[in-house]
Amino acid sequence: MTLKQKIAKELESIKYKHGGVLRAADVVEFARNAETGLHQKFEWNDKEAGEKYRLQQAREIIRVHVTVVHENTKPVRAYVSLPNDRKAAGGGYRGIQEVIDNKTWRVQMLENAMSEMRAFRAKYSALKELVDVFQAMEAVEAKHVEREAHPERYRVAVGSGVSAQA
Repeated sequence: MTLKQKIAKELESIKYKHGGVLRAADVVEFARNAETGLHQKFEWNDKEAGEKYRLQQAREIIRVHVTVVHENTKPVRAYVSLPNDRKAAGGGYRGIQEVIDNKTWRVQMLENAMSEMRAFRAKYSALKELVDVFQAMEAVEAKHVEREAHPERYRVAVGSGVSAQA
């Protein structure tokens, strides 16, 4: 088993042990064991880095870990942080597949994506080279507003990452 595979297995184990939410503090606690794959990903010298730095390292490990959700697709982040989880003490991440398969979490992720899309558009609106991107974003947002206003016209294939008109 490669180190990457070992770390993936350990992250899944930690997430399962803590009710499906992967928290940085739980990753750090698990990684204290020198026999784990995660252990070597942390700076353990407290003179160089304290607990806050190790939490940041755990968040980075979680963010950069990718997976393939569907065959013939590009790898995506294996874990995502939903707005409601970020509000909770210690924050947390959920498995992407569980989020995609759960209607409530999927809606939270979509709303978060729409918010980030608006922020991106506002931040880079001065770049005329992105006008085609902004137009595509506006079209996606308009379609989302239409679906919210008339859900009976649309069905969402939960888990597939694909929406289809009924």
